[in-house]
Amino acid sequence: MSASDQWSEQEAGLLGRLYECPFEGSWTGFLDRVEELLDGVYPALLEVDKSRGASSLHSTSSFPDSGGELYSARFGCLDPFAHEAAKHPPGTVLSTERMPQIPWAGTEFYEEYVTRLGIDHVMGAVVLDSADAFYVFSFYCSAHRQESLGRDEEQLLRVGAEISFQYLG
Repeated sequence: MSASDQWSEQEAGLLGRLYECPFEGSWTGFLDRVEELLDGVYPALLEVDKSRGASSLHSTSSFPDSGGELYSARFGCLDPFAHEAAKHPPGTVLSTERMPQIPWAGTEFYEEYVTRLGIDHVMGAVVLDSADAFYVFSFYCSAHRQESLGRDEEQLLRVGAEISFQYLG
């Protein structure tokens, strides 16, 4: 099986799970499928309500924050990654390494949320920017796992973002 065949099968599986989202009432099935493909990486869909400035994190049940509940309730408004992502057009891939201007370490968000969960790295692709909200398809992982993230993960991130756009757009 060639690499392109493997990606086609993965994309088809992701697309199938994505189309089940409206029937499930959540993004969990889609995100669970992505998580199966990436050991040690937590996929999530970040949603920012522009009118309220509040962020919600749709994630897998294995995400250290129990599906993003703490993020959505308390830390979403403090997330510097979300604020920076809002400045970029759809299709842009961002990561904590590519955005050194982000005030990350030492912030309340970093000290009380990120380090507590063991997350040191965020990589995301801006999916959609509408009048009401914008969405970022993201991967969260530890620094140890981040060292092995490569082109395959970035490709999967782009595919996930494109599939998400088809659903949201």
